Amino acid sequence: MTAVGLVVLGAFSGSLVFPLVFAAGMVALCFWVLWMRRRSLERLHWMRQALQHK
Repeated sequence: MTAVGLVVLGAFSGSLVFPLVFAAGMVALCFWVLWMRRRSLERLHWMRQALQHK
């Protein structure tokens, strides 16, 4: 939401450099969080299987 607001404000003020960099950073952060979540779930699944096979 903040990234969209910055892009809109940047479009009205005429300077799109910072808002676009910020929006790209936010998108990258979201993808990193999703990747870390998936990686953690895979590790937990692996650990659960390792504990059940003992």
